[in-house]
Amino acid sequence: MVFRWQKKVRKNVNNKLRKRYGPWALVAGASEGLGAAFATQLAEAGLNLILVARRQDVLQMFGDQLKDQFHIAVHCIGADLSTPETGKMLLQAFEEKQAGLLIYNAAYSKVGPFIERTAHELNSTVDVNVRGPLLLIHALLPRLIERRGGVVLMSSLSGNQGTSGVAAYAASKAFNSILGQSLWYELRPLGVDVTVCCAGAIRTPGYLSVASKSGEVREAPGTLDAAVVARTALRALGRKPFVIPGRMNRFADWMMTRLLPRKLSVQVMGNAMRELSAANSIQNVEQTRGENR
Repeated sequence: MVFRWQKKVRKNVNNKLRKRYGPWALVAGASEGLGAAFATQLAEAGLNLILVARRQDVLQMFGDQLKDQFHIAVHCIGADLSTPETGKMLLQAFEEKQAGLLIYNAAYSKVGPFIERTAHELNSTVDVNVRGPLLLIHALLPRLIERRGGVVLMSSLSGNQGTSGVAAYAASKAFNSILGQSLWYELRPLGVDVTVCCAGAIRTPGYLSVASKSGEVREAPGTLDAAVVARTALRALGRKPFVIPGRMNRFADWMMTRLLPRKLSVQVMGNAMRELSAANSIQNVEQTRGENR
């Protein structure tokens, strides 16, 4: 059930998004999961979309659905976000479409002991999770300043303290948290809004495939629907430098970062990750937010 006040809030947010950041937005990691939820809510707000993910066929099918449902324009780019060539394509599309909003949702993660990770996997984590948003935001800044645009960076509760089993991923999310909050202050005088969304577990295809055993889904406490996370992030844009969706996740973050000694909080996260590590790995299909946080 959607209450009247909720509809009013959504309408106000949609009007702000379209007026402030339109006519186009770019969503990186957009074919499913949280990226698809961001794209859907932006389409509902009336923004045209540049969608980026690796699987062109899946991405195009999703883009066609958005065009038919919301009567918007959609430009799909099937590309690997770990390559420099993709960054050049995104910069060109952003400029050509006069876009004013970047949602960097793409992420790469493998679950398991650090010693078992290959150099290729570690490089992919850095390329997609660190180098990708860092260089893309820097390249888009002239356009973002001109448009008085916005940036949403996705971070993770796993990056707020050491998290075994996803050590490189957690470190990359810590990088995004600090980068985004720093840019929130630095770019405000230039008219650019930046928000970091620090999410817990999200019901995405990748997460559910790992959380499921013998057909039974065992969700982590505080797990949220992707639409809720995307809506929270978009509401925070222009208002807050950092947001954690979900009351339980906010309480968990307070407990882990302020109440418990760091040694204990790292141990708690390590114990929570054991089960997922035993499930082998999270496949990170399409570099979307399918991975557990």
